[in-house]
Amino acid sequence: MKEPPEDIKLRLLFVLHRGFVEARLLCGANKGKQVFDLADAMELIPGMLKNWRDGDLEQVRSLLKTYQDKYPKGGFDFLSRLSDQNPLEF
Repeated sequence: MKEPPEDIKLRLLFVLHRGFVEARLLCGANKGKQVFDLADAMELIPGMLKNWRDGDLEQVRSLLKTYQDKYPKGGFDFLSRLSDQNPLEF
């Protein structure tokens, strides 16, 4: 088993955390289709954390970009947490 670098792991864990928060808020707003799409974008991340391979970060970015492009208004900017912002700033 190979894990991602520590900073990437922290970023991905934070993205998962915010994904759950966003899913809860979306459920409260009766946006089931968006919750489905969010889960679709994030479902591979836990497996990647356990068995990291070259190209996984790019795949995560692509999945999250697809989600954010579909739902550009509101919500959490997952992509910024993968690159720009400190992963520990909650």
